[in-house]
Amino acid sequence: MSGTIKVLHVFKTYYPDSMGGVEAVIRQLTAATAPMGVSNRIFTLSWQGNASPVLREGTVEVLRAQTHLEIASTPISFNALHLFRDSVARADLVHYHYPWPFGDVLNLLAGHAKPAILTYWFRPCIPVPPALVI
Repeated sequence: MSGTIKVLHVFKTYYPDSMGGVEAVIRQLTAATAPMGVSNRIFTLSWQGNASPVLREGTVEVLRAQTHLEIASTPISFNALHLFRDSVARADLVHYHYPWPFGDVLNLLAGHAKPAILTYWFRPCIPVPPALVI
C-alpha cells in the first residue's frame, strides 16, 4: 500500500450545484488534507449528473450521479448505486456528511465493509424574537 490514503466524501450536493456550508467544509477538508498525502474524491447527486458526471476541482474528482427527484430537500437518484459502489471500492475510507437519508439507502444497498466516519451537520433552531415575527 502506498503512503496515500484515499478518502471518499459523500454528500447530497456539491459545487457548482450548491454552495452551502457543508459543501464549503468538504472543500476545506479536501484542500487541507491533500498536502498531507490524502487523495480526496467526492460523491454527490446533481441535476446535471448525466451531462457531466465527473468534474475536477484541482486535484479532487467530483463524481455526480443524476438526480431524478427531490423530496423534502433530499435528492434521490435511481442509478446512483452502481457509481457509488464503484467509488467506495476505490476508497480506503468513506466520510459520510449527513443528514441525507438517501445516503443511508446507498450505504445499506452497497454492502461494503470499508472503514467509514460520519459527520452530522445541523443548524440549531434559534427562536425569532417576537418583534421580528410578522
